[in-house]
Amino acid sequence: MATNTSKCLCILFSLTFVVQGYGKYNIQKNVGITQELAWTGGHNVSDRSSTWQTKIKNKCPCMLGMIKLSCRGFKSSAPVDSSKMKKSGDECLINGGHPLLPLQGFTFYHTWKMQFNFTILSATILDCANCI
Repeated sequence: MATNTSKCLCILFSLTFVVQGYGKYNIQKNVGITQELAWTGGHNVSDRSSTWQTKIKNKCPCMLGMIKLSCRGFKSSAPVDSSKMKKSGDECLINGGHPLLPLQGFTFYHTWKMQFNFTILSATILDCANCI
């Protein structure tokens, strides 16, 4: 029984390093971020903001949860649905931390004068042996 517990702890410890990019799993290569202009112009002539569609895609054959983006300096002139992206300090939690299935995409929108350069900070590998 102690041996099984030790193995599980060892695997969990290894996955922590793997998901942070210290092992074979590279989070930047396996989680894609694309952004495109969804529409331009606000409700009046003085509003020059644009709405940007940001897509997050799990390119890994594993479920990934607790996906966090770096969003230092992020601004939106219209509220972003907090169930889709929740900002806390310089990090943004995607999809309420809920997992994305293998090859699944996720979309959210924000409104600002220019697009924002999001980058992946971290994600947790769930239910998978194929990513290591």
